[in-house]
Amino acid sequence: MYFRRSRIFTIAAAAAVFGVMAAPARAEQATFHLPFEARWGRVTLDPGEYKLSAPLGVSGAHMIQLVGPSKRGIIVPAVTSTEGATDRSYLECIRVNGTYVVRRYVTAFSGQVFNFAVPKSEPQRRATSSVPALLVPVERAAK
Repeated sequence: MYFRRSRIFTIAAAAAVFGVMAAPARAEQATFHLPFEARWGRVTLDPGEYKLSAPLGVSGAHMIQLVGPSKRGIIVPAVTSTEGATDRSYLECIRVNGTYVVRRYVTAFSGQVFNFAVPKSEPQRRATSSVPALLVPVERAAK
């Protein structure tokens, strides 16, 4: 049983690496300045300048490559969708248990919306009130 799980994990990891290596050819490049510490998936981001590479189109692997002051990471969205034209790109961050967490990445460049799983705070578990979001602007990277 262990060997089978290990083999499946190895194959999945190899597919992810090949997908990430191929991503820059069909990816949008963007930058943003994060003025505060935030969690994005399993990565904790320090304040600073970041570059991201997100896949174009709605098919294929949906992994976002992220490069920052002292971090490199790959973030996998929980859900990806497209929406009507939007005039700006941004990261939507919410505060959960005293920590900012990236909930969405909306891109005007391709109309895609990347949604990310976030932990629920204790008050959210008891009530379904909405949490105010903080938007971080994202700019298209210079080529």
